Amino acid sequence: MSEWISVNERLPEIPADAPPFRRYVQVLATWGDGTQVAEMWWRGNPYAKTEKGQQARFMWQGRNSPWTVTYWMPMPAGPGKGASNA
Repeated sequence: MSEWISVNERLPEIPADAPPFRRYVQVLATWGDGTQVAEMWWRGNPYAKTEKGQQARFMWQGRNSPWTVTYWMPMPAGPGKGASNA
């Protein structure tokens, strides 16, 4: 599994070739003392009317995150073909 990455170090990268309606990346995120973890989206909105509105941000359940995210990590890969359930 990946290590936690500080938002001060770097932010998730949205694939440059993603179509406008898929400009996001799914991540695990934490905030505060790090005991809470949630699945979030790092998402930009190319259709927003202002530059600020177009900027990427952490989203949770379809809305801007109510928490100030401090660390994130890429989503772990799911079990693939041939994975054992040991």
